[in-house]
Amino acid sequence: MARDQRSPKREARGHKRSRQAIGIRAVLHAHGTRRRVQILDYSRRGLRLGHTSGIELDEHVTVELGSGLRLPMRVVYVSEDSTALRFLGTIAPGLTVMRALDAAARG
Repeated sequence: MARDQRSPKREARGHKRSRQAIGIRAVLHAHGTRRRVQILDYSRRGLRLGHTSGIELDEHVTVELGSGLRLPMRVVYVSEDSTALRFLGTIAPGLTVMRALDAAARG
């Protein structure tokens, strides 16, 4: 992803954004189409997908997990190798979304 530009002061206040590797398949809904994608990792703020094409910065998309849970998101970073998506709001640890992602990460 893009270079980490958080300040040391922000880190010290406990705002570290830890990412959890996951490596699961999902479906990306964008422009009225569906395509299979690989979720590489996730955090409380969003997901990072493997190679995707045809989506643009700041676009609103939906990621559908294997469980059928749909996550509305916004594209915040696009490169040749990965795409970062942000949840439309910060997700609390106990919510269904985080439980589903945590369960998928465990296998």
